[in-house]
Amino acid sequence: METREWNPSEWNPGEWNGDWKIPGNHFHTRGDIMTEIPIAPVERIIRKAGAERISSDAGKELVLLLEEYADKLAREAVKLASYSGRSTVRGRDIRMAGEILK
Repeated sequence: METREWNPSEWNPGEWNGDWKIPGNHFHTRGDIMTEIPIAPVERIIRKAGAERISSDAGKELVLLLEEYADKLAREAVKLASYSGRSTVRGRDIRMAGEILK
């Protein structure tokens, strides 16, 4: 797929097909999904786990599951920080949230 530089006058959100390089865009796209976690590093993790071959959707599926779990974990950590009277989420909040979600 060819990518084009961002031109706001050409952009129509109803017709976006994933081919824009938007400055400051932190989302990663491949095909029809948009994720915040890049797919390539997740595919490398699958290879390190011993996979010789990876299907085209395996990395995407793992990324979606990781993002879903990370969202639940972060929400629980925010609650824990709030209960402690803090607006800052700390590492211990993340660890405790992980224990709660086990």
